[in-house]
Amino acid sequence: MLGAPSPQLLLDQLESLLTQVKERHGVRVSLARFISVLAQYPCISRCLHELTPNGDREPVDVFYLERHDFLVRLLVNKLMIRLRKEGIKAEIRSELKTKSGTGDVDIIPENPSNFRIRIEVKGGQGVGIDQNLRYVAENSVLILCLAGRGEALLVNRNKIRELLSDYLENLIDRAKLLLDGADEKSPGPWCAGCPLECPHARKKSSHKPDLEKEFLAQTKNWLKAINKTVELAVKILKEAEKTSQRKKEIIQESGEVAGENS
Repeated sequence: MLGAPSPQLLLDQLESLLTQVKERHGVRVSLARFISVLAQYPCISRCLHELTPNGDREPVDVFYLERHDFLVRLLVNKLMIRLRKEGIKAEIRSELKTKSGTGDVDIIPENPSNFRIRIEVKGGQGVGIDQNLRYVAENSVLILCLAGRGEALLVNRNKIRELLSDYLENLIDRAKLLLDGADEKSPGPWCAGCPLECPHARKKSSHKPDLEKEFLAQTKNWLKAINKTVELAVKILKEAEKTSQRKKEIIQESGEVAGENS
């Protein structure tokens, strides 16, 4: 997709459309929530309900919240110790709110200062594709700490640029449908849990955590994933610092040469 708009530009367009949707429909949501709803529900009627103040948010089982909080704390503690040992000066923040959403862990180094690593922690087997596309559109680097799988994955924006651009452009078109007053109903799996008066709406099946499978059996993978995430973050930070230092040296050398030739 040659000549496609940059992801940041597309995010700016979505933010502009959100401002218009707020004025038209009385919506009060963040850009991240706006993007999430547009992506999650193909049904425009359901989207509008989820975005308005009376929209109901599905509760999350306390087990998953506790597991996630534990994994984030463990990762932050290990990162703090490892970066200090490596002599890498960086700020580690959790719950940092940006345009694309609130990050689990963000690493902001002193050098280069315009660089940021966002780490998304997943306790189960899923990867959260919609959420990751949002994050990689805005952040320098995205690392997935797949605790349930015992893996860490670097998401390179260049490798998914075509998908990312098309994804954001599609969301822009869907946001325009909201502005135009579209109210088409599109039945599908996303009808589960829909509160609208609609013949397609149906109850969402309840799910209780299987503590044997989702807790005890997976704990052996948690440290694997977190340690791999730490190693990957350290490697990327060192490479970014070297690149930044090399750019400074080139600029300095160019200035010296220009001075000699003047």
